[in-house]
Amino acid sequence: MRNALSNLLDRVVLGESPTRRLWFARRMPDRYVRNTQKLDFRTTVRWVASRSAFYRRKFQEHRIDPAMVRCPADLGNIFTTSTDLLTHPVEDFLCDRPQLGFETTGTLSPKSKKIFFSLDEMRDGRSTIAST
Repeated sequence: MRNALSNLLDRVVLGESPTRRLWFARRMPDRYVRNTQKLDFRTTVRWVASRSAFYRRKFQEHRIDPAMVRCPADLGNIFTTSTDLLTHPVEDFLCDRPQLGFETTGTLSPKSKKIFFSLDEMRDGRSTIAST
């Protein structure tokens, strides 16, 4: 989840060119990068809290107000374990309506795994694979 300025910068200034992205990254002030990362982090925490049933419960259990979170340290010892992933419905982790889903049985677990993607994630994955 990115803030509006980051999205505009990506779309207009950087585009799809890795060369342009690298050129720009080398010239960005450290302070701008740190501030953008902090803003993106706060935006992401609030977005997840408003959309994911699993993380909404986690925040409540740990008495964390997402609006007050400023940095990862504010989350304390909240984290997601493999047990969480196996014992909660996969839909509880989703933050948006999935547009594509896959189910795999290629694991050691007797239970199949469901994996969901947005169309943007699929498109990004294909473009990353194509450029390698």
